[in-house]
Amino acid sequence: MKITKKVLYGIIGGIILIILVAVGIILIIVSGDKDKGDNGDEEILKETKITGKSDSLVLYFSKTGNTQKLALKISEYINADYEKIKATVPYPTEYNSHVNIIKQEQKEDSRPSYQPIMANYTNYKNIFIGYPIWIMDIPRIILSVVENEKINGKIIIPFITSNSSGEHKTTEKIKAILDKSEFLQWINIYNSDMDIYEEEIEKWLDSIGFKKEE
Repeated sequence: MKITKKVLYGIIGGIILIILVAVGIILIIVSGDKDKGDNGDEEILKETKITGKSDSLVLYFSKTGNTQKLALKISEYINADYEKIKATVPYPTEYNSHVNIIKQEQKEDSRPSYQPIMANYTNYKNIFIGYPIWIMDIPRIILSVVENEKINGKIIIPFITSNSSGEHKTTEKIKAILDKSEFLQWINIYNSDMDIYEEEIEKWLDSIGFKKEE
């Protein structure tokens, strides 16, 4: 069968179209992977900022993100460095499994391990320590941190998030460990008040002598 030029050109055009579509799909996939990677980097940057140019460090532990919001607001307001405390073995996302682990840690008064903290404490005068209230108590990973990190003697400022139970004298447990430190007034933000947390954090920081950095 003889192929006419018209048919041949049609075949060639179809092949070119298929190639262009394939290249387009590849570019979309590559672009999508790049965006995903960039977003991952942004998440890491949101969790930690160490410049060494501030005399204040915000250490925080956050599972749902509320305590992290407070930490970032404190950092933004007074231009402080910040670093997220991360468990060596991440806590489960499934609610019942998470609650069971919390109960076990509280019963055993355990000290969960955490990933190495990068901050050099010699650079800081003030250490903000943020954490949520878990079943009316302090997360045991926070006790691990205050027992092991060289922050005794620093000025300590706790900040807390909770459902409706409040602070539950958890700051007293930190004070018992950091017995050489001066403690400033802590703040507790209820999860139901997270819509006004920025205003509350600013008022609190002003009241304890930390003014907004311009």
